[in-house]
Amino acid sequence: MRNVFLRYFLAISILFSIEIQAQNDKNFNLLEETINEKIKFPKQELKQILDGKITTEIFNEQVVNESKGRDFLQSIYEIEVSGNSLVESEIHAAINPLDTNNIIISPIRQKPGDQTQVIDCPVYYTKDFGKTWEESSFRAKPSRDNVLLAGGGDPVLAFDTEGKAYHTWINLYFTRIGNNYDSVFADMYWAYSNDGGENWTRNNNDLVGAGYGKYTLNSTYGLNKMLDKQWIAVDKSNSPYKNNLYVALTEITAGTTNNSRIKLFKKLATADTFLTESVQINKNSYSLVQFSSIDVDNKGIIHVTFYGNNGAVNSLYYSNSTDGGNTFSPEVKITDFTFAGSRLILGNQNDRVVGMSQQRFYPCPILAVDKSEKSSYSGNIYLVWTANGINSVKGDGMDIYFTKSNDNGKTWSAPIVINDDEKGKKVSQYYPSITVNNRGVVIICWYDRRADSTDNKAHYYMTASFDGGKTFINNYRITGLETNFSRVGLKNNSFGIGEYNQVIATDYYAIPVWADGRTNDGNLNIYTAFLPLDENLLSVERISNIFNTIRVEEIYPNPASNKISVKLNGSLDNEVEILILDNQGNVIKEFDNFILSNGQTNYEFSLDNFSSGVYYFKLTDKNNYIIKKFVVVK
Repeated sequence: MRNVFLRYFLAISILFSIEIQAQNDKNFNLLEETINEKIKFPKQELKQILDGKITTEIFNEQVVNESKGRDFLQSIYEIEVSGNSLVESEIHAAINPLDTNNIIISPIRQKPGDQTQVIDCPVYYTKDFGKTWEESSFRAKPSRDNVLLAGGGDPVLAFDTEGKAYHTWINLYFTRIGNNYDSVFADMYWAYSNDGGENWTRNNNDLVGAGYGKYTLNSTYGLNKMLDKQWIAVDKSNSPYKNNLYVALTEITAGTTNNSRIKLFKKLATADTFLTESVQINKNSYSLVQFSSIDVDNKGIIHVTFYGNNGAVNSLYYSNSTDGGNTFSPEVKITDFTFAGSRLILGNQNDRVVGMSQQRFYPCPILAVDKSEKSSYSGNIYLVWTANGINSVKGDGMDIYFTKSNDNGKTWSAPIVINDDEKGKKVSQYYPSITVNNRGVVIICWYDRRADSTDNKAHYYMTASFDGGKTFINNYRITGLETNFSRVGLKNNSFGIGEYNQVIATDYYAIPVWADGRTNDGNLNIYTAFLPLDENLLSVERISNIFNTIRVEEIYPNPASNKISVKLNGSLDNEVEILILDNQGNVIKEFDNFILSNGQTNYEFSLDNFSSGVYYFKLTDKNNYIIKKFVVVK
């Protein structure tokens, strides 16, 4: 009898929750809304499966990968990363700090009609600065077999200072006993890679948070707790917390009011599992908190922003931790803002963005900290988000807003609009992403509909600031072809492009990554572009990357005691900079005006003045740099 109740309860109560018109509606339940958001299965079909009216295969290790429908393609302007027939969107990316040729990307990939591959978060990687891309064999699936995978997503990536990559995601799935589905779980998982995203490892405890025991069924709600919308950051400073991995997220519990909170989970650099204890970041109580974002500066301070609603006003807040995430400061209000179009956010529900699902449209605030060492703006905190006004609705559509703090979040500048389209024209800009490179350049990307008076077709845009966010260069259109947003959800159950995209950077290049529906048939692929960072001109170019011109083939012997040899390979004469760094990043030895000749070169240097320890060989040209680790043993 219990299984019969569960099947009907899960199908009706969870999957077909009532329409909600405003966040403070008495019937509003954030947990049910979040579960609905995570479901990628066509709901009528999922209901039939749970009712036992149709049979289903289970998700297991024998799932066949059908993602590579055709070869990876590169145009003269933009690089198509995935280029397959499956729909991919909601993308995150990260760049290896030891080798900036190495970039990893993970989207949500959907195949709604396939009961075993309804959703996945694959990893694409390049080790030659985007010239070629490969897909890892890794599958972002539940830890257990014999389950019905119904949804999930939220892929987020990061690298630590050792070049170790981390991948996090969510799986929503049903377990079964015999032929009956028994329970529902929404688990957040993590994995790591030591080879630049090619291969991934999952530890025995591969959960962020307490896991299975927290997500049991009760008589009122299908799930009594869920972790959602995680953002991750690694401490890359030389603080005592170096290489700690932090996850800021929303914990949602069953109930209709004050049922969400912003929390931090962490994995210590020396540990192979996450701590089970979490720290609550928001000190005040809100009707709703969501949309946290996190970064760690070069002193090891953790910076977190989040959205909070008190029942009448939408606001953004800031908090930080100076002790490795053990405690957080009381939150500071950054700004109020107005927003339209979402079920979760207060606003004029008639002022929606054409072609965007009401369930998928959020302000999506994203935080970035200047971690550069030499920039005069080091330590600045920057925040971008989507809104249609601050104190009141402006009436000209959604815009990309920006604010900054130069005093560790105590005070914030008055928000400004980043997009420079014609004022008064009601068109939409949304889903911003932001990063700051090692020279302190602030880079922002977003979707923009300024070219379409019907407010439907979008391009992807970018701007940059070279003076710490005081001024921004003219907006630059990246895409050569537009995406019609009335068609982006045709092949992925109206999911569309998801909630976020990403921009990463090297010292000299901005690298935006986005979901693109330029075929306008419902298919979505991943695109990226490489834009030289110049104060006077931003232009997409098909670059000559460092991997093809310069390679560090081998450092030997390693460990070494008396001398060390470095085998270099270059395809043409090229002037490069070579530095030897200690484990704290200090320059120990410098080789200026080194000319790498065509072909293979063996370079040898003495270790007489080196003490025992870990060192790094850093080779730099204008495009990129490569860092290789070696050990000295005396």
